[in-house]
Amino acid sequence: MAGVNDACVQIRRATADDAACLSAVATQVFLETYATQGVRPDLAQEAKDQYAEPVFAQRLALPDVEMFVAVAEGGGLVGFVDVQHGRACPVPAWAGSEVLRLYVLRAFQGRGLGRALLQRAEQAARGAPVQPAGALWLTAWVGNGRALRFYPQAGFRDVGRTTYVIHGVGYENVVFAKTLRAEAGAAAVADAVPTHVDALVWSSTVADVDWHELASLYRRAPLGNKSAADLQTVFGHSRYRWLVRQRGQLVAAGRALADGGDCSYICDVAVLPEWQGTGLGRQIVQRLVDDSRGYRKIILYSVPGKEGFYRKLGFGHMLTAMAIFRDRDAAIARGHLAVD
Repeated sequence: MAGVNDACVQIRRATADDAACLSAVATQVFLETYATQGVRPDLAQEAKDQYAEPVFAQRLALPDVEMFVAVAEGGGLVGFVDVQHGRACPVPAWAGSEVLRLYVLRAFQGRGLGRALLQRAEQAARGAPVQPAGALWLTAWVGNGRALRFYPQAGFRDVGRTTYVIHGVGYENVVFAKTLRAEAGAAAVADAVPTHVDALVWSSTVADVDWHELASLYRRAPLGNKSAADLQTVFGHSRYRWLVRQRGQLVAAGRALADGGDCSYICDVAVLPEWQGTGLGRQIVQRLVDDSRGYRKIILYSVPGKEGFYRKLGFGHMLTAMAIFRDRDAAIARGHLAVD
């Protein structure tokens, strides 16, 4: 089996029937990549949460997700690529389509499958209905030397760093990106975007949060006056939360209060003014939505006038939502509550 074009391996679009095999391949490749010192509890939980068959079944049904699979002679699935369109990048200038995963079983690596799958992802990104910055981007763990060598050879540039947190354990990742604009505009994009920016560090733990700094973030956003003590309470009781830092400074945050299966309520998404308009707020909401996949409902209420932002992320307008606010008059003044 010398290569992809020898009729022994076929690449096709994934279907719902592939969910079980996608789960198995993803789990195997993930653990082979990250569990270099054995399987720790954080990695075991990540595999269980992110690579289960129902998770892939749900992703395959999303309108902004496209997956392609590599199938060996005999019908066995040996690799896949998972691309999602309209994704904010940790390096804001490179928003576009994200390759969330490019996984090939170890026995089939080195045969051109990864490059062929990546080409299919690029073709899908070029034809995507939403392409904010005309880029295809992805992240690779700094401990994955094979990936760090592969992506530059495939035309991707190292444009920054980010940290992926797996159940409280941080893994530094390189952000790779490739412009998808016409060649005439590619040089301008390359000149306009720095080759490396300071890392945006993402964390879901509250162990090291300066609650007064978080309170200042909400005041500056502006999202109201929230005391440090209140924020410590509500973030501490939230199942999902994301805090984003650059050079140690807190630049954005958000949380979701969830019950484990029925309802997840996304709230308190705030971004410093100088980071607003970069796609960072969208990325926080998207991560919280991804955390809440499988719940019967994911809800939030919007700042008046921003409803369109959430519609683009898949939220619909509820017709019968009701609420009791501690300060009813203030809620009416803000446009969150109707006057009956």
